[in-house]
Amino acid sequence: MQPILIMSMFLFLLTGYTAYSHNAELANREQTQDAVIAQTIVLYRAAAIDYLNDNPGLSDLVVPAVDIEPYLPSGVEMGGTLIQNALPTVYIDNARQLYVYISTPLRAGVARFLRTHMISSELIGRANLGQMVSLSSNGDNTAAPILPLPPIIPDGALVFVGR
Repeated sequence: MQPILIMSMFLFLLTGYTAYSHNAELANREQTQDAVIAQTIVLYRAAAIDYLNDNPGLSDLVVPAVDIEPYLPSGVEMGGTLIQNALPTVYIDNARQLYVYISTPLRAGVARFLRTHMISSELIGRANLGQMVSLSSNGDNTAAPILPLPPIIPDGALVFVGR
């Protein structure tokens, strides 16, 4: 009887460790994916700024991704599945204000990574009823609107404004 009890305890502990190890690996993978997406979004925004500076006559248009890609640093690929699902849209309004937004739902970890590691500006937020609301440190929306957004930007989109 005692060997069965010992074996049962061993299997119980092994199962618990395996589940814990799997959950930790999954969380680490998601954090890495969030960081890659966030860094790529920042690189894409920098490329959009360079594009806008090189094309001073442009206004009131959505810039095709194919026009932005030559401005990306060499080695940055926008074709991977991970990035394709979070490909930003670039909009330039009549006043030549730059808006870079991602309308694809992203995990909160992407916004959190942007807010805590890369962007300290209040000109990053989420679209909410035609207004940009700031991101709190945990990546969620806060109630206070920062500024109005063009109607082309959908609710829930992660938005960068300005250069």
